[in-house]
Amino acid sequence: MSTLVVLPQMAIALAIDRVASRTPLSPDQRVVQALSRLTFGARPGDVERVRKLGVGAFIAQQLDPDSIDDSALIKRLEKLPTLNQSTPTLAEQYNPPKPSPTPTPAQNVATAMTSEPTMTVEAKPSPSPATPAKPTPTPKNPQMVITELQRAKLLRAVYSERQLNEVVVDFGRIISASTAIRMRRVG
Repeated sequence: MSTLVVLPQMAIALAIDRVASRTPLSPDQRVVQALSRLTFGARPGDVERVRKLGVGAFIAQQLDPDSIDDSALIKRLEKLPTLNQSTPTLAEQYNPPKPSPTPTPAQNVATAMTSEPTMTVEAKPSPSPATPAKPTPTPKNPQMVITELQRAKLLRAVYSERQLNEVVVDFGRIISASTAIRMRRVG
């Protein structure tokens, strides 16, 4: 097809699309549109609930997330222990211990030259029975923190009644993460 034929057809298609977008939505279409734009998507029963409540009331409810009972989600999130731990606790429990740096051959030679071989025996201190030595806790798998964050995001998307709040918070996390990545590249 020549461009003389394609351009008018594209113009007609755009005009029809504009007219179609001006036609008012049916009540069911408004419900589906609200759910698709303000939530992670319609869950079973959401369309009927919003239809019964009304789109305006649903939006007003979502704009006041503190008024929405989210106990079902909270019960599920409680099963993820890393979510409520402080950053220092996470760093202590989930970061593997850093290995001591391996001395370079030059450092080995320097140490050997400065130390004098001696045959002394040092007395070992007797262990005190009152204060047993604390064993170093074995670090937990650091991937568990990431896995639980991913599970929490999915649980919030599926089970939270505060859908608009979760969508906005998720958007903020995405912006923060992409900004941090850009800053690492630049800096």
